Parts: sequence; structure tokens; C-alpha cells
Amino acid sequence: MAKITQLRSYSETRFDHRVADGFPCSNPTVDLSVSWDASGKNLLIYRPREHVVSKIHQFAKPGHQAPQPQAVKWKPDGQFLAVGWSDGYIRLMGLENNKAAHHIRVCGDDASAPSITHIGWSRNTVGKPRSHYQKTSSQPWQKLMSEELELPGGPAPLDFPRELTFLEVDSALPKISPLPSSSAGAG
Repeated sequence: MAKITQLRSYSETRFDHRVADGFPCSNPTVDLSVSWDASGKNLLIYRPREHVVSKIHQFAKPGHQAPQPQAVKWKPDGQFLAVGWSDGYIRLMGLENNKAAHHIRVCGDDASAPSITHIGWSRNTVGKPRSHYQKTSSQPWQKLMSEELELPGGPAPLDFPRELTFLEVDSALPKISPLPSSSAGAG
């Protein structure tokens, strides 16, 4: 019979309020957790031992309800917190202050209520040279590459993010006539 091993507690964080679904969200890199205080309408960033580092509150126009967080995700290095709010915006919050570093409208309009369920971080490596992989002696892999991805005599597959970087947009922009050099008023 296998021996049952008890795991010991590494750390513990207590919250003074009931936590909403999807919270708390932690980042071990910077040793911070984020939680939503529904009673105070605040997004709270904690250090261990219940130390509140930051309190984020979103305001609304008079007569409108303040947005509430629907999804949160830490950037892996801990520098930003992406928060998807009920107004359809994802706001990237920096840790230095409570202000949003970026506002990104992702969903919602006047007819439907926005719903942000998941947020993910990715890295774009445009401009960096491609890493060269070692060739293996695996015959099925080489066959797949020759038949599916690279057609004989055809160009190599495109690196889509890199191609978007060098996309020619001048032809797609409208031509605007220059402004007159002098005013039309009497003088």
C-alpha cells in the first residue's frame, strides 16, 4: 500500500471579505494576490500577511453603474495586471500607481452587455531571428513537413507577425489634400 504524504502549508493569505468567483489571482514572481471586494467596489492587491499594496476603483459617469472586474490575469513577470471590466475594456494596470497604463476595448456595444471570461498573455517575437531547430531522423516528421507545410518548390511558410510589421499601408490610406497655406479671411 502506498504511503500517504501530507503536504505542509507554504504560505497563507486571509481576506476580510468574501471573495468572488475567479479570485484570488496570485503571482508568485512578485508575491502578490489580487481580490475583489464587492462591498467596497475595490480591486485589492495584497502582499502576504494581509498587507494591502494597492486599491483600484473604477468610476462611472453620473447615472451609470461603475464597472466590475470579470477576469484578471497577471503578466508572468508581475509588472502588469490585466483586468477585464464589465464595460468591455481590458485595462492594463501598473503596480506603481492605481492608474491604467492601457485601455483596450475588446467587446460590447449598446445592444449587448460585454462579457470577458478569460485573459491571456503572449509574447510577440517580431524582429528577432528565428531559432533553428535540430533536424531529427524521424521519417514521419519529415514527411509531414514536406507534404503539409512546405510545398515542393514553394516558398517557406510566412511568419505572420513579422509580415504584418512590414505590411505596406500607404496604398490603403485615403489621400487627403493639403491644407491651404494662407487663411481665407479678409486682411
